[in-house]
Amino acid sequence: MPGTCVLRDAVHGDMEFARDVEMETIDTSLVQRLRGIRQLGTASLVYPTAVHTRFDHSLGTAWMARRILDRLRATGASIDRQEYLAVIVSALLHDVTHIPFGHTFEDERRLFERHDTVGRFQQFLGDEAVASLLDREQLTDTVLGILTGSTTHSHASWQRDIVCGTICADLLDYLARDNYFCGLSQGYDDRLF
Repeated sequence: MPGTCVLRDAVHGDMEFARDVEMETIDTSLVQRLRGIRQLGTASLVYPTAVHTRFDHSLGTAWMARRILDRLRATGASIDRQEYLAVIVSALLHDVTHIPFGHTFEDERRLFERHDTVGRFQQFLGDEAVASLLDREQLTDTVLGILTGSTTHSHASWQRDIVCGTICADLLDYLARDNYFCGLSQGYDDRLF
């Protein structure tokens, strides 16, 4: 891929990201703050090496999304640059609404609204750097639609399915990543793609 940045990952090996929009998205403070949020909360009290972050997971999700998109293209699917980019950027941003110990506070204790609501995504994607980037690339409505499933925002359901469907980039990354850092075995056949 021309103009790429290669990031080495413990789970997926070398992952390539385009130097333009993809790396710009990764470099925003909104995505960088995910470096401070553990993917598995307090699981490291039982599994001491389970200290991986939502940042690591977001990169892995984008990488899995790329593998799915590339496989679709290789089998003849017509996916234009804008559609492709919308999926990758959505994968990078899919966890930006998380807070530390969010699943405990949101799902179990119900102290805060869930991280995946339309309002919460609108608030976080309103971050100046991210909003500017999405507006410049004309991705705002599509990315919001992919991330929320909102019918008021334009998106294709196949794009949402890649990022957060039944068998999706999010799942493919966190199953492998969480198991790896907990010292458990987990594998899936590459034919899945």
